[in-house]
Amino acid sequence: MTYLIDVNLPVRFSHIKTINCLFVKDLTDEMPDSEIWEMATANEYTILTRDKDFYYRAVQSTLLPKIVLFRLGIAGVKNCLSILKTIFLSSKSTLCFIKF
Repeated sequence: MTYLIDVNLPVRFSHIKTINCLFVKDLTDEMPDSEIWEMATANEYTILTRDKDFYYRAVQSTLLPKIVLFRLGIAGVKNCLSILKTIFLSSKSTLCFIKF
């Protein structure tokens, strides 16, 4: 499984070494959400994001990639990484909503 990490997640997500990751910011300076969506769908990538627009698009779409939507609140990146490693890696869900 390959993860496409949106620009709105902290750079410290780059410490994930045990899984395949592509960072949008490494691919291009700017990429609209629609292009991220299309790239993820075409290549079977899972989008990691804090952008609620992906959630709204997912509930209105019939063809969608897997999406992990982080709602961080007061939780830090460390907690998000821990959850990602322990829960989502084994998940078969199309949309995973994580709120702290």
